[in-house]
Formats: sequence, C-alpha cells, structure tokens
Amino acid sequence: RGVFFDIISLLNGTENVTHPGHSANFSAHCTILEKRPPTNRTKCGGFDYVVLGQGGVYPADSVHHTGSRRLRLTFRLKTFTSDTAFDAPSLHVLSANSQPPSILLMSFGLWDMQYPQGSPEEGLRSFQQHLSAFLDTLQQTFPVKRPRIFWLTLTAVASSKLPVWKRPLLSPQMAKRYNDLSEQLLRPRGIELIDTFTSSQQHPEESKDGVHFPGKVSMGFAHQLLRALCL
Repeated sequence: RGVFFDIISLLNGTENVTHPGHSANFSAHCTILEKRPPTNRTKCGGFDYVVLGQGGVYPADSVHHTGSRRLRLTFRLKTFTSDTAFDAPSLHVLSANSQPPSILLMSFGLWDMQYPQGSPEEGLRSFQQHLSAFLDTLQQTFPVKRPRIFWLTLTAVASSKLPVWKRPLLSPQMAKRYNDLSEQLLRPRGIELIDTFTSSQQHPEESKDGVHFPGKVSMGFAHQLLRALCL
C-alpha cells in the first residue's frame, strides 16, 4: 500500500511529504472495512482513487465522475498467500468490471514469513504452493487478454529495527529466499519484477519498524514502477 499512496503523491506533486496511507491504521475514504487474519482486527482492506487529468488524484467517492472514463487507482489488501478464499472472488470483480484494469501491481509474502504455517521452512513451502495456485487462478480469470502485471519483491528486512519478537522469523536472508522462490514462478508467466530488495538493503536506516521504508526509499520503488511502465 505504500507504493500505491506514493504514486498518488507523485501525481499530486506532494512527493516530499509521506502520505498518511503508509500507516496500517489509515482508513480515510476506505472502500471496505474487514477482519483479516492473523489478528482479525478490523482494518481497511481497499481504496479507490480517480485521476482528474491535470487536476490531481482524489478518492473516488469525493468526486463526480459518472459516465466518464477516468484513470482509476484501486488498492485491495491480500494478507496471506494461503488466503485462497480471497483470490477468485476478488479477481472476478476486476475481470467483470466494465473497465477492467490495464495494470496490476501485486505483492505478498511478508505475512507468510512473519506467521509461517509451522516452521520457517514449512512456511516457505506453503508460500510456493499457494503462490502457484494464485497465479493459476489469475490466468483463468484473464484467459485471453490480461493486464500488464508487475510484482513488488519483498524488501530487505532491517533486522536491527525489528521488535525483538519478530527477529527469529524475519531477516533479509529469509526475504531473499522468498524473493527467489517467487521469481521462479513469476518470470515464466511473463510477470515483471520491481526490485525493492536492493535499495532497501542499502538503506536499513530508513526503516522505522524493520519492514516498511516510508520516505525516499519507498518513493524510489514508485519511480521504479513508473520507469518500467514507460518501457
């Protein structure tokens, strides 16, 4: 979600200020409040914004755009790769839309690493299995013409910034293993990778909690995506 809100900041010319959407508790103009694992606390699971030409980017529920074809930016939260009940219904909403997406930016795996099903090694195997199943569902959802798809890799966990209780499970070494596994599944399917690992590994001091890098590092991810879109 950080890159989602960084793109909005870039389009609005406010990239020098970190968007409050980086916070997991941000819920202004939320499109769906829901309880999701592992804590099942209520949080925002979706946002929808509209680009109004040179006029900026605004929450879709705050502007009148009926009947107009506008560039839309939509965010939907998927927590665990193993949350398969989420996949088909959410992807169907995209494909059945009168204006289906032209670009998809996806990323998950951090929560799989933090809350593995069993040991860390079992968590890796579960991630591989369920990511493969998700990609099959994605292909079935868009069998003929699919959007251009990008994947954000996991960042390099800044171990020294992690709370003590997270350190046994989260590390840059494990993040790299998740990235290597996902790359093996993504590249053969023509999904383009946005490398967030390298730059975050170079600037661990920019993370406040060990996993998120709001500010110049995250904004760099957004610039990487925009450059890739222009190729």
